[in-house]
Amino acid sequence: MSAPRRNLTVEHLLYGLIAALGLGVRLFRLGASPLSDFEAAAALPAWQLSAGQTFVDLGPQPGYAVLTWLLFFLFGSSNFIARFWPALVGGILPFLPYLFRKRLGSIPALLMAVGLALDPGLIAAARIAGGPMMALAFAALTLVLLMDSQKGGSLQFSLAGICLGLALLSGPSLWIGAAGFVLAAITLRAIMPPGRLDPEWGRARADGQPDPRRILLISGGITLLLAGTFFLRFPQGIGALGGGLVGFLLGWAQPSGVPPGRLIAALLGYQGLVLVFASLSAWRGWRRGQTVEKAAALAALSAVLLVMVYPGRQVADLAWALVPLWLLAAREIGRQEAVAGLDRVVSAGLAAVLLTLSASAWMNLARLSSLVAGVNTTPLFIWTVDQYTVNLLVILGAIILMGLSYTTIRMWDPAVARRGLVWGLSVMLVFGMLSGVWGVSLRDPVEQRELWFPEPLAGQADLLEKTLHELGEWTAGHDRGLEIALVYDQPSMRWALRDFAAVHSGLSSGGETLPAVVLAGEGEQDLRLASAYRGQDFVWSVRPAWELLGLDGWLRWWIFRQAPAQQDQVILWAQADMFLAGEEVFEIGEPEIDAEQPAFLDDGASEN
Repeated sequence: MSAPRRNLTVEHLLYGLIAALGLGVRLFRLGASPLSDFEAAAALPAWQLSAGQTFVDLGPQPGYAVLTWLLFFLFGSSNFIARFWPALVGGILPFLPYLFRKRLGSIPALLMAVGLALDPGLIAAARIAGGPMMALAFAALTLVLLMDSQKGGSLQFSLAGICLGLALLSGPSLWIGAAGFVLAAITLRAIMPPGRLDPEWGRARADGQPDPRRILLISGGITLLLAGTFFLRFPQGIGALGGGLVGFLLGWAQPSGVPPGRLIAALLGYQGLVLVFASLSAWRGWRRGQTVEKAAALAALSAVLLVMVYPGRQVADLAWALVPLWLLAAREIGRQEAVAGLDRVVSAGLAAVLLTLSASAWMNLARLSSLVAGVNTTPLFIWTVDQYTVNLLVILGAIILMGLSYTTIRMWDPAVARRGLVWGLSVMLVFGMLSGVWGVSLRDPVEQRELWFPEPLAGQADLLEKTLHELGEWTAGHDRGLEIALVYDQPSMRWALRDFAAVHSGLSSGGETLPAVVLAGEGEQDLRLASAYRGQDFVWSVRPAWELLGLDGWLRWWIFRQAPAQQDQVILWAQADMFLAGEEVFEIGEPEIDAEQPAFLDDGASEN
């Protein structure tokens, strides 16, 4: 008999739409911002391979380097291509709940898929070039494939082994997640009564099927060998297979400079929806002794605690906690019972009242934040009550009215009041989550003050590249024909200059003649530069000054995503005789500049 056909259902279409939405948000304007040092360090080995360099250190993320090399080889190198694999693999996450929807339930699985598709933290992590998101996605897929191990066949374990191999090739981030998972598993086994956990996985099958551990190890080993070396094309990939574990261990001795408080701010500032409902679900699950809730809560808590104590942490490492948190939140939201008739109308009415009052309180809070910053202190009325006091009174009044509205309905029917409160709170938190999605994916990268991205953030790299191309066309007849001495030698700078053929480190090029262009930091000055060159400064990197924020500063960041920033500048020094007007070209207020000259004084760059 032939296997039964699986017809396309509405559920399948919903998962497809959710995944398409999540992938679209991850890919939208993916290449708009230049690569930061963190990203460029991961992308440079892939570019070096595509440029034909023989001896390339693949670094601790050989899987990302080899896969990205393939795209560079086919389509050329760009910021978009450098971030493509993490964004694409991150788009797999919404499909994970579909694979275990029978255990989770159809509605909670769909809700979890929506959460994984639109969570700001997961979107930000997927838009970072490198292996962290690839490690998370492949590790999660491995666990999901192994969940029904007693029912799975050889193909299932082979796919799990392939995903495990790809996860191991994705770098140090995997070991952060693995350590948290092991800690959660040990704790769960210690607190669970005997017999509650399934001890049968990994044993040989009674019906003579092969040992699943053998299938898993063989398929994983083959993946490590072939994917890590691209079918033995890059033998150095064999030596890089253990680089992820080494990088994780080095992270214990090399602090990243990210304080634990920033992790807490990221969770509170972006993850309000999932934190509220995941906490309720975990509390309910522990009271009732539910294994799924206990396991997910321990996994999330272990991931957060491990990242907190790990010196080499990045905020994006919190993504390991977001998947179990969304599992908990989806189960809690899915428990909300459907109602009809008058009860539904009253609950919806209460939710609408709460939303209206909270919107009023929010707008006045935003106004209050501007007043604290000294933006505008003009009195609202003609009498002596200033606008600061008025905003405080409006906020207080809105809170009191919300409390009275809830209490009034609760006196009539507690279940209706609780349902209206949950509905109103859910809508408010959804708006907050969508605001976070806007910040990490849709806002102008230059204006981003987001916590999830590795710092320092990129600055005016595109403007610097444009200037160099125009200088090359004007003086050398080719937009990449300049000889460039690189004094400011950072991964992001190397990435920005990857297409220029004559780039060397240091001011001396090995001959008597000085190079046409020198790129140096503000503190890397040389007397020869001041006498023979003319310079222009560019903002190369931006570091939000989180440590300078007080309570009012964090309030403004939470509302407006505004924060002070520290800028690192790089100076482009070009030989004076490259310009028709010699020394006068860069004098302030010079009225006449030859029309054929490059846009050396373009918007966004200041004179030096």
